[in-house]
Amino acid sequence: MRMGYSLNGLFNVGKVCALLSLLLVSGASLFNLHMAIELSDKIVEDSIVKIHHATSAQLSLVNAAMPPNDYIIHANPAEQNNYRKLFDTVNIKIDTLAAIPTLLPEQKAVLDDARHEWIRTREIGDAIMRIENPVGDPVAAGKMEQFDYLIDNIVKKLYVLHEAIDKEIEEKHERLHRIKFRTTTLIIVLSVIGLLIFIIGGMVFARALFPPLRLMQQGMHVFSHGDLEHRIDIKFPVEFLKLSQGFNAMAEKLHETYIELKTLITRDSLTGCFNHRKFVEDSRKEIIRARRYQNYLSLLIVDVDHFKSVNDTHGHPAGDKVLQRVTEVMSKQLRASDTLYRYGGEEFTIFLPETNKQGAHTVAERIRSRIEYTQIPISGDQFITVTVSIGIASFPDDAVNGKELLAKADQALYAAKNSGRNRVCCNGA
Repeated sequence: MRMGYSLNGLFNVGKVCALLSLLLVSGASLFNLHMAIELSDKIVEDSIVKIHHATSAQLSLVNAAMPPNDYIIHANPAEQNNYRKLFDTVNIKIDTLAAIPTLLPEQKAVLDDARHEWIRTREIGDAIMRIENPVGDPVAAGKMEQFDYLIDNIVKKLYVLHEAIDKEIEEKHERLHRIKFRTTTLIIVLSVIGLLIFIIGGMVFARALFPPLRLMQQGMHVFSHGDLEHRIDIKFPVEFLKLSQGFNAMAEKLHETYIELKTLITRDSLTGCFNHRKFVEDSRKEIIRARRYQNYLSLLIVDVDHFKSVNDTHGHPAGDKVLQRVTEVMSKQLRASDTLYRYGGEEFTIFLPETNKQGAHTVAERIRSRIEYTQIPISGDQFITVTVSIGIASFPDDAVNGKELLAKADQALYAAKNSGRNRVCCNGA
């Protein structure tokens, strides 16, 4: 087949060679082809739009969960403005998703359920933000647990919406397959009763049509089942080239949104290190790996000393700079196999694989010393220094599971704090 061909070009050649018979075959085939391409366009456009808006709503939900969390930790009034803005954004995202005219009844039902859940979430969020001093308030903490539970529940419901969209795409794939089958059957029947040149022309036309159509169908099938990195590579005919280019552009945008959402869920937005959610996920994995290979695993809990006084004296922006700088210093002292997490507030955790308690103590002392002598710029030419207290526990010497390891490390941290701060303590020492 020559490079640069199009379906219209093949049709014109066939019309000249096969006259009326070829015109009949080509006309009927092109009609079915138009239906197939039109349906393919609809599948691509509809699925990308729905999945994009559903993913965008999920991303907004995750963002909206941050101000209440930060507010009950720091009681910063600025989080109230952030809260209102982010929650208004969620309302817009959900309304935009609900306004898509091609949503099926079952998809609308899932979305309505998520919307009702969202109304309850907003009420709890408003109650949290109205608490004047939420730091250490058990009522605020209880409402925060309800709030986080509802946010996770809404995200799960939007995942159910994803599944409903996938099911809809599958049904459209079946319809596309039937159109393809009818096209094939029509060409075969008319070719049998037509001229030899019509048979040759039909074979050429079929060769140009079906492989790209099959690639398009397979590509959309793979993409709709979760492989967001899949791309369709169809260079000719030119009609399919344009369609595949449009599909790939929309798929790339959706993939970027997915990566952004995944990063936001597992990363702390202030320091860039992994967050508490990721620590909980990794804790079990690290213990299983250490047990399987009979290796040591040490856990450090690092707490910035007198961090509240930094916020009270210099303001929360200065406190944020302290946390960012402390994160940078700790990261430089770790190996590629070590993992740093912001556990919450001014507290960090570090997993040290294949490291016993003595080795962990060496790392912890290095971190403590570097931080103690680090000048942290907070405004203009003003610098401050901070210290950290570190607690250490090791598997299997101190614990048999992740929960126990965390508790023993926390006890060691408590001992470091009670001993005067700016020091490292090991469990049992």
